[in-house]
Amino acid sequence: MSTDLAAILISVLALFFSVWSWRKGFEAQKSGNQTQEQLTKLQERLVNLEETKYQLQREEATKARLTVEVVRESSQTYKIWLRNTGQSAAKNLQVDLDDTPYHQHPHIGNRGLPSSLSPNEKVSIAYHDANDYVPPSKIRITWVNKNGEQDTHEALLQIP
Repeated sequence: MSTDLAAILISVLALFFSVWSWRKGFEAQKSGNQTQEQLTKLQERLVNLEETKYQLQREEATKARLTVEVVRESSQTYKIWLRNTGQSAAKNLQVDLDDTPYHQHPHIGNRGLPSSLSPNEKVSIAYHDANDYVPPSKIRITWVNKNGEQDTHEALLQIP
């Protein structure tokens, strides 16, 4: 009888450990599935971010970016530098100083700008200061990008 009782006890313990092992395996599988779902969502987000980044890079490749800097050349002479820091040429350049075309200002030295500005190219507008003249305070540059869209950059001129 004691052998029968021992066999039953061993069988019950084996059944208990089987159920316990099955439950632990099920929990591990469930946790693994959740982790896999999270990884899948993260990968989808990364793919979306990369696609957005690629699209922005493609758009940037068709655009010019113009910046403005004023440099003092002498006590009464300044140069207003226009630089294209973009990846595409700026075509059909138009420059206004205080809402007036730059070439109509009496103290502007050069009267001609190139019609386009290539990437990494710069050009200057010479400005001669006079006691009876208030220097321009605002600049607006308008151009056409490679994709045909018109773009504008406006800035306040800070005379050094």
